[in-house]
Amino acid sequence: MPRTTIVPRRAAPRDPFQDMRQFMRRAFDDAPSWFDELATAAAPAVRGGTLPLDVFESGDGLTVEAALPGVAADDVEVTLEKGKLSIRAEQSAPADAAADEGRTYFLRERHQGAHARSILIGDGYDPDSVAGSLKDGVLTIRVQKAAQAQPRHVAITSA
Repeated sequence: MPRTTIVPRRAAPRDPFQDMRQFMRRAFDDAPSWFDELATAAAPAVRGGTLPLDVFESGDGLTVEAALPGVAADDVEVTLEKGKLSIRAEQSAPADAAADEGRTYFLRERHQGAHARSILIGDGYDPDSVAGSLKDGVLTIRVQKAAQAQPRHVAITSA
């Protein structure tokens, strides 16, 4: 019988990036669950006193809109100082708070207490022109651009 020689096979050289590729593949496969967890974790912060805003510029000024359902105009404070616009609102407990005794809530999402938010809008706005109104639970704040921030049109004449 012919004699066969067994030669040990050398292991293929290890790819140094294989582990990293596997890790990244697993990380991105699980990404949707990460986003769900982040959204769930952030939801109480949005409900619990943070004030969501819409901020846009149109024409000669800036408009800020904030949803403040159930807040009276007397309970809202707006300040503009050094380019920082601050909004603070206090939402008091409902008048029937005494009726809560004996109730067992299954879900209670309406927030009572303070809401506050500050945003940097820069120095290009006139602090003396701030005007606000509260209508149907929406606070609207208008701030006019400062005179030096207004675009100037220069007339060009031919010589």
